[in-house]
Amino acid sequence: MSPRLPSAEEEDEDREPKKGRSGPEPEPGPGPPIRKKAKRKGRLEDKGPEAMQSSASLAAEWPLEPGMILHVRMRNFMCHQDYTFDPNQRLTFLCGSNGSGKSAVLSAVIFALGGSARTTNRGSSNRQLVRSGQREASVEIKMHNGDGEDSFKPELYGKAVSVVRTVKAQGGGGYRFMDERGRTVKLSKPREELEKMLSTFKIQVVTWLAIMG
Repeated sequence: MSPRLPSAEEEDEDREPKKGRSGPEPEPGPGPPIRKKAKRKGRLEDKGPEAMQSSASLAAEWPLEPGMILHVRMRNFMCHQDYTFDPNQRLTFLCGSNGSGKSAVLSAVIFALGGSARTTNRGSSNRQLVRSGQREASVEIKMHNGDGEDSFKPELYGKAVSVVRTVKAQGGGGYRFMDERGRTVKLSKPREELEKMLSTFKIQVVTWLAIMG
């Protein structure tokens, strides 16, 4: 049985000319012999603009699936004052020194989708996710929705749906949903809406897979 979401409260080297066989030296020419550089292999800039354009078009053709994360914004969340993260559609690497906030980005995604500080091993209370000295933290996550059979209420949200979750330093918080144009969608039970959306997108926020130690 899958665990439930908690309750409210990721040479360029010059090639040396080959030595010829022994024999009479060639007559001197108009200048020193020109050495040819070895061609670099595996770099798009050395393969001409056509190859780079082909690579760019290949990336552009990568299909968007409902539930794919398009945009994440963190405000006063953990160590981030105001940070925006737009993941690659294929494979994304987060690089940085210790303490720069790489794990905080993963925590933000989980938090926005209903997880808690305990889920991400970042404390015992969601209040601990608020940046030191601030009153409130928020995370906005925008996901592709599309308009097919795997989409979530496309007639209401359109081709993208955004979830904004807030938490206050004194306790409490909530959810807000927005459509593809950034307009707030009024909901009487946003928590239930979130669970329905995750089910439609087949996203399991709380799993036995540990992403942070």
